[in-house]
Amino acid sequence: MSVVAQCTEDGVTVLPETDKRTLCITLKGVVQPDAFKECFLEPLEEIIRHTQNYGLLINYDSAYEGWSKEAAELSFQSIIDYGPQARKLAYVNPPDAKLFQINMTRPLFGGEIRFFDGDQLNEAIKWVKA
Repeated sequence: MSVVAQCTEDGVTVLPETDKRTLCITLKGVVQPDAFKECFLEPLEEIIRHTQNYGLLINYDSAYEGWSKEAAELSFQSIIDYGPQARKLAYVNPPDAKLFQINMTRPLFGGEIRFFDGDQLNEAIKWVKA
């Protein structure tokens, strides 16, 4: 996962804590479709090829602004396609609008979901990887 762990595109950065079972990312600015595909979808699909159930940590940077329409559509499709295989999902510092969306799509996820404050990133990483 070392090449993937270096992935940084406008809007999405794969964190170095990513491993064979867990994808850890930070969202910043406006997430664009290419960034979503290269730094989220492709690494997630690689993880799923190696393990039945995955962990996912999404850290919302203070400069996070949202999603482009196309990236949002890709994100929703990925929830439908891969949500049932989720083992644990950790959301760090999610904005209120995102909390609403996560709660609306909760039935599409197979695993446990937890929310963490912005100063709890290390705790969230430990939890999602356990």
